[in-house]
Amino acid sequence: MPPKIAITMGDPAGIGPEITVLAHAREELFSRCRPVVYGDPAILRRAARVTGVPLAVVGEDGETGPGRIAVAARSSLDPRQVPFGRPSLPGSVAMAGYIRSAARDVLSGKAAAVVTCPVTKEGLKAAGVPFPGHTEFLADLCGGADVVMRLRVWGVAGFDTLRFLVGRYEEPTGMRLPLRDAECRQCHDPIIRVTLEQEEAQEGRGDTFHAITEHRTVRTACVACHTSHTLGEKRLQFIDRKIVLPICRRCHERMGEEVSG
Repeated sequence: MPPKIAITMGDPAGIGPEITVLAHAREELFSRCRPVVYGDPAILRRAARVTGVPLAVVGEDGETGPGRIAVAARSSLDPRQVPFGRPSLPGSVAMAGYIRSAARDVLSGKAAAVVTCPVTKEGLKAAGVPFPGHTEFLADLCGGADVVMRLRVWGVAGFDTLRFLVGRYEEPTGMRLPLRDAECRQCHDPIIRVTLEQEEAQEGRGDTFHAITEHRTVRTACVACHTSHTLGEKRLQFIDRKIVLPICRRCHERMGEEVSG
């Protein structure tokens, strides 16, 4: 089954609804994903009339395809109260709600990714959002990751990718950026969810750190253990025994348990 992509409709008074409608008229949109629009059915029907695109609006679990748009209805706006090109308080509040709802569904695993349509800064401010745009707003919704740090992470990843493509990449021996847990969670939360499912299947005694119930209360920064991306035994990739074992001993020796490599 293709991945569900959460599309936020953007400002109801802006071009987001029209962009969304026009995209759903194209067959290629559905070749790799199942798009679901987090927005307002009445506003999308208005956009369909304006653009001249014959479009059937269905529920978020409805069948999708060219000419059909699945909508996770997160507002019930009266189009007369949301005139074109004029941000309104009801529309702005709804706009922020689409983003919050889509982010929640991605973080909970109900959707694979978020695609955003344009918003207005004044609309976000009117809705009580203390951020100027999507980047900062989504960063906060995803755990407060520092935007500058995230850009640095992307920069390092992009540079490493280029080095790999030209045959000059070497596996790093240490963490090059002082990442906080919030930055790590952006990519690794889905991995943690898998290990928690493993925990349930093995009654809390899985064979990885995150799959053991008692470890939920351990407060150790991600980079304290994941200090390098050294390759090795598949189960222990990204872990250096010399660094991890002393950290494990801090707790286990207090409990009178011996930890060996």
